[in-house]
Amino acid sequence: MIHTEPLESHVSVRFPADLAAAARQAAAGDGLEVSAWIRREVGRETARRAGTCRACGQSVPQDPEVPAER
Repeated sequence: MIHTEPLESHVSVRFPADLAAAARQAAAGDGLEVSAWIRREVGRETARRAGTCRACGQSVPQDPEVPAER
């Protein structure tokens, strides 16, 4: 998802070196900057936990293999 609206808040996140390297590699593989890749993945995960399809806005069934939000 490409954001056209301005970003409104900043969250500082630190990762262990191996996780940061994996995020850089995944982002590069998807043709995204690391920050854009992280925004996309956080958006996907929050939508999944809310049971909402980000593309269409409709409810989607929860995956029974994935633990519910704590």
